[in-house]
Amino acid sequence: MAFLESQPLYARHNIPIFPVHITADGIKRPAIRHYQRVGLPGSAKLTRQFGDAQAFGFICGERSRITVLDIDTPDERVLADAQSRHGKSPLVVRTARKRFQVYHRHNGESRQIRPYPDRPIDILGGGFVVAPDSRGPQGQYEIIEGSLDDLDRLPRLANLNEQRGNNAAQMTVGSGRNNFLFRQLSREAHACDNFDALLIAHKQSNDDFDSPLPDDEVVRCTKSSWKMTIEGRNRFGQHGVSLSTSDVDRLVVDPHLFALLSWLKAHHGPTNTFWVANGLQEKLGWPRRQLKLARQRAIDRGWLVQLSPARRGSAALYGWGPASNRRSLKEGLRNTTHVYVENSLPDLVPHSVEAQRGDSA
Repeated sequence: MAFLESQPLYARHNIPIFPVHITADGIKRPAIRHYQRVGLPGSAKLTRQFGDAQAFGFICGERSRITVLDIDTPDERVLADAQSRHGKSPLVVRTARKRFQVYHRHNGESRQIRPYPDRPIDILGGGFVVAPDSRGPQGQYEIIEGSLDDLDRLPRLANLNEQRGNNAAQMTVGSGRNNFLFRQLSREAHACDNFDALLIAHKQSNDDFDSPLPDDEVVRCTKSSWKMTIEGRNRFGQHGVSLSTSDVDRLVVDPHLFALLSWLKAHHGPTNTFWVANGLQEKLGWPRRQLKLARQRAIDRGWLVQLSPARRGSAALYGWGPASNRRSLKEGLRNTTHVYVENSLPDLVPHSVEAQRGDSA
């Protein structure tokens, strides 16, 4: 649906939209300057010049009264988990890249990129978002649950652990804007395909500041973040694995347990809850029986705690047990082993080990 037809539909719900240009590689740019200032009269005037535009968007936050839970994966299990954690919404959108966006009523949330390192989720309480019914080279943004009429009855997000002190809208000169911008966008860099995409994201976040940084400072900050990312040094928004020397000594004799715990620690923080479902066998490259045995040993030895049983359509939920939080006071930090675990970790436990040790490992 073109901008000319969509503008009055969104205006009925007091949401001013503006045209957006989407490139062949998926980079999204507002087609006008000062898009943050567009109100309903200005949005209506834009139909004269951009009536045929196939993509359009709006500003999240106070202006639209909308916060979008942006789920950067096509995995419907992550969508279901997000709605279980933060509340179900009547309005869910599938993006052109087959990802998901869940619409909620704005309640003062800021724009947060990867606030939960173990989940591919952004909280868009600021900046712009491409609106449903838009179309780009990679496909269409379509509503898969609900309709535009649900914009007037959106629920607020639940169970958010937002640090209000990092609210960009409250940051002015001397409040650490540069450092805040660098850390926030370094998290977003992992999802950007190139420098231009990251620069657009930086400019969008910069616009959220009460007093935005100069353009040359934004470019410099973007170059630093992108350089760190392409050199493999960008650890923002990612977990590593920290194991004490005594833990390593105890686990190294059981390579499957060692690999399972290291993989879980690399993807889940110390206070997270998570699944250890049988489907993990495909990622680790193990037989299902070997995963079950390693998982049970993790429970028996106090590394994992099962918080809820498996139910129809829902895997069992786990958390970290007392053994995973234990640290010897004698060793101190100087003897703590730090290991950054990448996706190649399962190669540490090849199938040949399985053949040698058998299921009794």
